[in-house]
Amino acid sequence: MKITFVTGNDEKWRSANDLLSSFGVTLVRAQFELPEIQSMSVEDVAMAAADLACNKVGGPVMVTDAGYYFEALRGFPGPLVKFANQTLGGEDFLRLMEGKDDRRVTIREALAYAEPDKEPVVFSSVQHASVALLAGAGKTPMDQIMILDGFDKVAGECDADEIRAFWLRHLRHYKDLGEWLRQTGRV
Repeated sequence: MKITFVTGNDEKWRSANDLLSSFGVTLVRAQFELPEIQSMSVEDVAMAAADLACNKVGGPVMVTDAGYYFEALRGFPGPLVKFANQTLGGEDFLRLMEGKDDRRVTIREALAYAEPDKEPVVFSSVQHASVALLAGAGKTPMDQIMILDGFDKVAGECDADEIRAFWLRHLRHYKDLGEWLRQTGRV
């Protein structure tokens, strides 16, 4: 089965290929901008984007959306993480956290799968992290301040292979899609 995966994220592309190939899924990559609905739910954002992408592609597609929900900031930035990363740096996030004792972050990633003339189906993964006291190295502000559960330093300072292995273990939504495709006879 071929599915078009709409993503500009190289790591998501590699992870999805690694995890879905064992289910007999061949991914075709497409990179184009999709408008995002206004919602604090990554599931709603992903489903709306998958529906739009499916209409554009004309066949099975999948789209992911991630959100970083800071407990002390009442869920901010949630699915607005891309915008937040473009406008705020790691130090800016730390300033927002000044005086906050609760440094927990819930990372939600939703994968929406859509076929023409059908409602999108969504699968989610949840991972936990905490906000560091000091910013470290990293390509994105989140990499500079986020300590994933089980690690003792910010993601940007961890070995890339360790981080990749971590996400492959925790990205349940790709496996759930593969199992659903198998159960429904699509693969």
